[in-house]
Amino acid sequence: MTTAPEPTLTGVDWLESGDARITLRHPLRVDGKETATLIMRCPSLLDIEAMETLTGPDMAREKATVAGWCSITTEELNAIKWPDYRRLQQVYVAYCAGTAGNFTGMSAA
Repeated sequence: MTTAPEPTLTGVDWLESGDARITLRHPLRVDGKETATLIMRCPSLLDIEAMETLTGPDMAREKATVAGWCSITTEELNAIKWPDYRRLQQVYVAYCAGTAGNFTGMSAA
């Protein structure tokens, strides 16, 4: 039996913990320090339920979710350059769709 190859996203390392390490092209100021990487934690069921209860425009809900999963504020996220946000968005979408690199090849027990 063959499994589908893991999806690869440039600048994304899928960690054994289920999280994703995302390398930014443009450093972002977080907690007053420049950083070139963010960790987006693998969402729990509670995270998905919380995301679904958010109200407001789609972009505002997405930004709140992405910021939360990256343990940064939405104000910090607002300073991110668009190409780097698109990379975060790709990881967010992969988690929501169940296609994250560390999800593929998993079999039921």
